[in-house]
Amino acid sequence: MQLESMPFGTRGGMAVTHVFPADGDYTFTVRNLGVGTYIPNEQFEFSIDSDRVHSWIYSGMGANAGMDSAADGQLEVTLPVKAGTRLVGATFVATNYRPSLDVAQHFDRKSLENGRVRELSNYPIIGALRIEGPFNSIRPVDSQSMRKVFSCRPSSALEEGPCAEEILTTLARRAYRRPPSSEDLETLMAFYDEGREIGTFDDGIEMALRRLLASPQFLSEWSVNRPSGCLANLTVSVIWN
Repeated sequence: MQLESMPFGTRGGMAVTHVFPADGDYTFTVRNLGVGTYIPNEQFEFSIDSDRVHSWIYSGMGANAGMDSAADGQLEVTLPVKAGTRLVGATFVATNYRPSLDVAQHFDRKSLENGRVRELSNYPIIGALRIEGPFNSIRPVDSQSMRKVFSCRPSSALEEGPCAEEILTTLARRAYRRPPSSEDLETLMAFYDEGREIGTFDDGIEMALRRLLASPQFLSEWSVNRPSGCLANLTVSVIWN
């Protein structure tokens, strides 16, 4: 049966939404669920955002890949992926739309057995999908999260200061849940200047953002008009809500 969000012509498998923090290489490990004998020669495919990026024939893998049609094993592939939130899919190509005739095999079974009948063949099953990385990562030029942070881009060195102040004012207002004070901005701009001295404009914003995320004003919100003796309300915020 085709899973929701998976391409047409596929059967079963697993689909997960994963946030890739940076452009780089990621290692994907797919582990099968070896409980019985599987129908051989099934085509396994791996996709990102519904586009096929790698495929295997699920039979005769041998020790090189560590996966066969009768036992637990795993397949690994390392692929370059752009930063962002993406749909990662691991599935099988649907070769037909009828129940397989391979399940109707002769077998001997004792009357006291209550486990799985090993002589019955079934379609292969994916047991787990692991994503590791990034490796050889580079800073993304553009991503959904960067577009939410960088409300402006300076075209010259003279525009960097005002642009940084605009960005940090917006982020501080969202993080602190109030208009930032002049002292708030002075603190953040000091961290921006420190990062800018040793790197680029983006490095300066990153340094200021680190300071903002470590601020108690971002991590918690204390109720001012709370009844005497009551514990303060603690609210965890997401910066771009």
